[in-house]
Amino acid sequence: MDAANDPHEIILVIASKKLGLEKTDVENGRLSMIFVAASVGVPIARLYIQSHPFTCAALIALDSNIANVNYSDILPDPLSPTFDPSTVLAPDCSLPQYIEARTRLTSVFDLSVPNSESMDRRAGPKLLPYADNPKLIGTDGKGLWLTVVGHDPVTFADVSLERMGTPKSMSMRFTNPYWAKYNAGLVSITDEDRCEGVKIASGCGHFIQIDDPDLVAEEIKVILKKLDLA
Repeated sequence: MDAANDPHEIILVIASKKLGLEKTDVENGRLSMIFVAASVGVPIARLYIQSHPFTCAALIALDSNIANVNYSDILPDPLSPTFDPSTVLAPDCSLPQYIEARTRLTSVFDLSVPNSESMDRRAGPKLLPYADNPKLIGTDGKGLWLTVVGHDPVTFADVSLERMGTPKSMSMRFTNPYWAKYNAGLVSITDEDRCEGVKIASGCGHFIQIDDPDLVAEEIKVILKKLDLA
């Protein structure tokens, strides 16, 4: 929770020194923040807004990290007694290739593995067990404005092959469908009329803000208009 709580102290200092706002002003919705979060930043933003309702007017979630399961839960375990090899075999993926790729992915992306930001993600399933709740409250006491953007599944598969050596069939058969379902769940963390559903960032892999920063800028403009700030 430190990663979610620490920003609040920074926000309070900036609000006070730059905007002349008191803590109560921030916590009663006068600051009207917009969070633009990507990957692991999305779960952090959710936890922050959950802990500090009325502080955030909108959230743009760019291909959220899947906070409640390990990669090893998504990809069938070849050591399981119920494992069926036919479910993983494809023209581009033999059983040895699948086992090798799965081992590589889980050794990098399972929640127990330290990431490059030195964040401990093991508490993810406990802190955020569901994609679709809890609801997040905006500055007006209603659900915040929410934009959920997912990666292009074909581009993601291409990039995963290039960078991780993951057979495309693994991404298309397992990772992409699970991620799409997770993103679809996120739509429900606000009021129905405050999210347009999942938008797919055409031609983008996981890091949408890098692959298409103009798209992100346009989504920010859309939110600003909804908040009557543009």
